[in-house]
Amino acid sequence: MLRLLGWLIRAAVFALVVLVLGNWFQYKGKTLSDQVRTGMAQAERTSVYKEAKTWANQVKSKTGFNHKVTKIAPKANPEISDEDLPASERQKLKALIHELNGSNQ
Repeated sequence: MLRLLGWLIRAAVFALVVLVLGNWFQYKGKTLSDQVRTGMAQAERTSVYKEAKTWANQVKSKTGFNHKVTKIAPKANPEISDEDLPASERQKLKALIHELNGSNQ
């Protein structure tokens, strides 16, 4: 148990050192972190990356896993419409909106 704990601590310290050094050392005017980011951006244009992405999407569609969050628009209240509001109420609401907009400035 202590061996596992020691190994986890050493791995965490190693990861921390790599992150700090990657953001500290510079090569050709860029940090190592920026170099890796540029290299990954170039790798995304290769056919191997595109094939892997296609494969991953196929697997995702077969398993039914979808990580995208879709926003659901609020439903309009069918009981209230613009025609149902009397003109006096509309004027009051417009005055209130105008007043609130004026107080924010």
